[in-house]
Amino acid sequence: MWHERAKQILKVAGKIALIAFVVPLTVIWIVVQIPFSLVESAAKRQRDRWFAATMRAEGRVVSWADARAQVDAQHGTFVEELVSTDGYRLWWTPEDVPATCPYPCRFKENDSERIDQLLRDGQFEQLKELQAADASHYAMFDEWCRSRLTSPQSGTARLVDISRSDGREWMDYMIGRATGGRYVSIRTN
Repeated sequence: MWHERAKQILKVAGKIALIAFVVPLTVIWIVVQIPFSLVESAAKRQRDRWFAATMRAEGRVVSWADARAQVDAQHGTFVEELVSTDGYRLWWTPEDVPATCPYPCRFKENDSERIDQLLRDGQFEQLKELQAADASHYAMFDEWCRSRLTSPQSGTARLVDISRSDGREWMDYMIGRATGGRYVSIRTN
């Protein structure tokens, strides 16, 4: 009987020792990570400003209000670019991308609905498979858009200046109203 009691005491002591070791290490890790995340965040903002300044110097920036007015009038297409290193960029082109692109287009709302459903259902493996299949299926579309529209060197699309707009307004618009052939999405590695 005393063996059983000793085993229980050792188990509890082991758990307490583990917690006493893990909690301080976790706190130290968090404290060390804060400066690194602040530096990375500042570096990303600087890269975004530099990129926008470069596009502005090339005459390739359009205000959110002007781009939205064009899309509302059924002129042109929004191109959402998800850039693996820099996050999100929104472009506008006067082209009707689905009509001119020789490849199947990735439309924002179709992409979002499937991803949201898999996330809600907790099907993370299926989400990875879907993303891999999407990358393969839309690889030529992504490349066509990058080279023709969003490339800083050869593209013709204009970077939408969302930094000077009401973030809530443009996000609500992009989520709720820009549908169909007026809003495509590309991935950049």
